[in-house]
Amino acid sequence: MGKIRIFHNLRMIHLLTQKLHRIFRPRWLSGGVASLSFDDLCQSAYLQAFPLLEKYGFKATWFVACDSVGTTDPNSCCKKYMTWDEINAVALQNHEIGSHSLSHPRLSTLAGNQKLLLQELQDSKKQIESMTSQKVDSFAYPFSDKGDAHGNVITLTGKIYKYCRCGDRDLNHWPFRLNALFAWPLYEKFYDIEHTKNIIDSCINNDAWLIFYTHDIEEKPSDFGCSPKYFENVLKYLTESRVTVKPIGRVNNQG
Repeated sequence: MGKIRIFHNLRMIHLLTQKLHRIFRPRWLSGGVASLSFDDLCQSAYLQAFPLLEKYGFKATWFVACDSVGTTDPNSCCKKYMTWDEINAVALQNHEIGSHSLSHPRLSTLAGNQKLLLQELQDSKKQIESMTSQKVDSFAYPFSDKGDAHGNVITLTGKIYKYCRCGDRDLNHWPFRLNALFAWPLYEKFYDIEHTKNIIDSCINNDAWLIFYTHDIEEKPSDFGCSPKYFENVLKYLTESRVTVKPIGRVNNQG
């Protein structure tokens, strides 16, 4: 009987918590909110995805790894990276520019070196703000590596940035864990368009915040990207579903 009573009490606490969350959940979450984001800033994303976003009237969050800007790397999923001129062209159209660190390290490997960790977090923010004249509030963990949930990495990152996106695959339910936001990849080789549409439906039905991320946008994408057709199908479905779409750092801004 004691175990049954404990189970009953825990269930009642859970139901009460859910009810309180619904009561205090922001009104702007009604019907779901979606954000689109790009990591590393492949030039193909600028050439293929940027025009599609403008076509559908959506603004995204573009995460810059500063040391890669304007470079080429035939061994990466990007091959060629956006230049500062291209990043500024995106910023001028009211897209959000976020930080993806300076050199794209696994931040957990720097957890014991606060000086290097702060350099990756703070210097990238300063450089992007200097180059774009746009305040940087959002951060994406390189390799989705935020370290331990209670460790140095996630603590410091959350103090420097308002919104920190990792790669844990889930919807964001109120109240949000802003220093480790859930996200879902637009990786065409692993998730077909119907699966992605189901994720959007779940966001709507649960009044949640869905964050998408991807890398290259190519006719033959890497494992970490998708084709222009796939990406446009996502935008079409977001339009048809009438989901509110905003950059990560502006989801709670109703202006």
